[in-house]
Amino acid sequence: MQNWLWFLLLTILSLSLFFYNYHKIKSPRVLLFWLFISGLSYLLELIIFVVFDSYSYHPHVFADSFNDSVLGAITSQAFSVPIALTFISSSDFKLRWKAVFVAAFFLIEQFFLYLGVYQHFWWRTWYTAIILTIAIPLGRMWYISLEKAKSPRVYFITLFFVIYAILASLVWVLSSILNLLTMHPGWFEEASRDNVLGFSIYLWIAAAFYTCVIFYQYGNIVLIVAAALFLFFMEQAMASTGLLIFHPHWLIYLTPFVHVINMRLMGDIYKKHFPSFAFWHFKNSSIYK
Repeated sequence: MQNWLWFLLLTILSLSLFFYNYHKIKSPRVLLFWLFISGLSYLLELIIFVVFDSYSYHPHVFADSFNDSVLGAITSQAFSVPIALTFISSSDFKLRWKAVFVAAFFLIEQFFLYLGVYQHFWWRTWYTAIILTIAIPLGRMWYISLEKAKSPRVYFITLFFVIYAILASLVWVLSSILNLLTMHPGWFEEASRDNVLGFSIYLWIAAAFYTCVIFYQYGNIVLIVAAALFLFFMEQAMASTGLLIFHPHWLIYLTPFVHVINMRLMGDIYKKHFPSFAFWHFKNSSIYK
């Protein structure tokens, strides 16, 4: 069996679990929480996988070994782990079922190691088990906070990580697969690893601007355009130093329009499906009335 088929199978099983859970809960909050956990997982993966080279994946899809490994990481950190955590956080499972969940991921990781489609460097499977054991009660607490709709900070942080997960996934496709843009901060000799880390840091800044505009001033087109132009000027500055390269260069002039469209679309979806999370002005919010 080819390596990539195992990752595809895991993705299909994870998406099946998501659609089952979404049908059961019947709330778009399930999607929001999945993307929130994906954003957190991306952050953890950035630290332990990209920066500290903890392990590697081998789906054997791309010639570039690091991009190939990132594809495997996306299977885990965008699908299997976040969807499973969403499933277990959105319902009040007994302790034994939570233990089964941790054991299942322990066995899956060991099985992938046995198959040779996944490789540890300094990471160990029991590290994963510990993180999941901590993540389960924290995830349940966060999901309940979203349901109770009492703390704006919870919604702000959630929206930030949702946007970060979406932007990071899209930019990885545009840069690593389509090669439309690349970043070269010079922190790693491996160009693809350098590219992923550089964009990840920049996208934290972009996600912060998106989040502030959507959360506090959604519908204010002047602020949306101002945020898009500020990000464009940052991109121009990076391009002028050779840090950021567009292929071809004229694509950079499309980025302000892309930012505006993204903020409008994300804001529309947020407003439509999560009305209790939309805060144009805190003093006018129903939460504070």
